[in-house]
Amino acid sequence: MSKSKKNKKRTPEQQMKLREKRRRNRENKRQKALLIRENKERKALLLKKELYDNTTTKDFENWLVETMIREGEGSQLNKSYEPTDKMKMFFDEFSTRTNMKEYTRIGRLNSFIHENGIVLLSNPKTTEEITKNGNEYFLNSDNTIYVSWICVDVDNKIKGWGTEMMNHITELSRDYDYSLNLIAGGKDVKWNSKNDIRFSKYVLDGKYTTEELVSLWKTTGFDTNITDVGELIRDLGLGKKPGNHLKNDMLYPSGSVEENLKFPSLKGYSGNGFSYSSTTDCYNKILYGN
Repeated sequence: MSKSKKNKKRTPEQQMKLREKRRRNRENKRQKALLIRENKERKALLLKKELYDNTTTKDFENWLVETMIREGEGSQLNKSYEPTDKMKMFFDEFSTRTNMKEYTRIGRLNSFIHENGIVLLSNPKTTEEITKNGNEYFLNSDNTIYVSWICVDVDNKIKGWGTEMMNHITELSRDYDYSLNLIAGGKDVKWNSKNDIRFSKYVLDGKYTTEELVSLWKTTGFDTNITDVGELIRDLGLGKKPGNHLKNDMLYPSGSVEENLKFPSLKGYSGNGFSYSSTTDCYNKILYGN
């Protein structure tokens, strides 16, 4: 080894200092990278909060319209559709009675925006009406209203607003002889739109679980939808446990349905003249395992 190279050889102390210097440099770089990442995350949170704060119930309406189109239900939004005069009167009276600040009709979807939340009602065509494979005389798009969503505005909550809106809807349904249908779904459902802030703000940040919503809507007169009875009997026949979705599908029957619609026995008795109320009672006992 040459003399010059020997002179460049570091002492143990120098090597220790060099290692310490390198360690400090690495730590400084790590701290700098951490600070940059924290600043980015902080900015992202601020932007997300700003977006959250600026999201309104009108944005929720837009989310639903986009979702319907994406899921192949765009035909229900055809603006050339005109509801019957009777149904127009129903929606107009609901808007007036509840002091809605905005009422928009998009095809079969009716959006009512209130300072305390949003109500979305529709009268979608049934599968039978679309395919023309059957005739649902008592439950069709001319005599059944679907309660798509009732969402309280999390920025302007008022206790009992959602129940108040539902009570108005059920009162009007009795006056106009309409049946009501809904699918209860709360913050516990694994929603596909959970990452869309327009949806998550009003559903995932809501108050109720699905089970709690089912109990709540039962207090307003809704009950299980006994038109699902065929699926229930099929599942039981296959030895399958009835799905929870049957408990979440709820119906508020019109006076005509309650009085005139008759059912075959769910227990195998002869006859085809069992009332709506007795069939519902039997259906619930089977569904809930009693």
